[in-house]
Amino acid sequence: MKKVKSLFVSVLLVTSYGCKNSGHKSRFSPGQCVVEKQNNYASYVKQSGPIYKIDSDQGKNFKVSIWHNHSWLYQGLKRKNYFKDRKTLVYNGINCPDGRSKASITDKLKGIDL
Repeated sequence: MKKVKSLFVSVLLVTSYGCKNSGHKSRFSPGQCVVEKQNNYASYVKQSGPIYKIDSDQGKNFKVSIWHNHSWLYQGLKRKNYFKDRKTLVYNGINCPDGRSKASITDKLKGIDL
């Protein structure tokens, strides 16, 4: 009976810990832009990486675009923990380079020259 009780308690603890630390949280949200900076170089070298825009929340993933040649290119789905700081990469929120990250679709269409 003790073994069954200890097994039940251990399973309960493991499942409750797993639910709290699901890994599906991020400090960034849809509509926000994030720059990737590399830390593996000497401090006098400024090394900026790509700029990502989080388009939408897809549950466990973010739908992400990347800034390239003055336009956004669809990058695909990235797990929410992708933008977690690592030993060599740090992610910081920035203003989007196009200045229209929160603009409505009608405002974006008005900005297109035909």
